[in-house]
Order: sequence, then C-alpha cells, then structure tokens
Amino acid sequence: MVAYIVVAGVFTVMLTMSARMKLVRDPVAVEVIGGVVGVPLNLFPVLALLEIAGAVGLLAGIALRPLGVAAAACLVVYFVAAVTSHLRKRDLLPAHLFPGVVMLVVATAALALRLS
Repeated sequence: MVAYIVVAGVFTVMLTMSARMKLVRDPVAVEVIGGVVGVPLNLFPVLALLEIAGAVGLLAGIALRPLGVAAAACLVVYFVAAVTSHLRKRDLLPAHLFPGVVMLVVATAALALRLS
C-alpha cells in the first residue's frame, strides 16, 4: 500500500505538469504533440482533463481501491495511445518518445501496485 501511495503521489505531480503544459500551450508541447504527432490544438484541453482526471482517480484510489485500479488502467490506455501515436508518425526522437514511455511505465506500475 505504501508503494502505491508513493507512486500515485509522484505520478500525480507528473500528470499535473503534463496537463499544465497542454493548458498553457507550452511551445515544446505544441511542437511535439501538435506539430509532429498532429493533435489539433483544440484537443489539448481534453488531453489535459484526462490527465487531471487520472491523477484525481489515482489519489482517490488510495482509499477506494476499485477507483485506483480504474484510473491506473485508463492511464495505461492513454499512454499506450500516446506512444503509439509517436510510433505511427515514426517520431523516434528520444526527447519526443521518452516522456510518454516513462509515463506508460509509471502508469503500469501504479496499476500493478493497486491490483496487488
């Protein structure tokens, strides 16, 4: 349980930072997600909302195990889609691909910890 709390806390910070980048239209996020991957700018708030909802679900999942499982599973799907989007565009630059892969690994760890 302690390991899940730590992972959920750290991941919440990561998700919040990622959501903020989308909401303020950080130039790097716009270039990579918008320009390279091709996500329209009007969808950035939706992506940010999904990340924030996932973070809230992870934290609520500390007390409500099923919610933590659901949030972590949804975040795994979200980051599989993100990494897949980069791969489909053949965007293999480590600076572009690595953040999504790290987030996917952490999401998977959160799911595994909440299931155990």
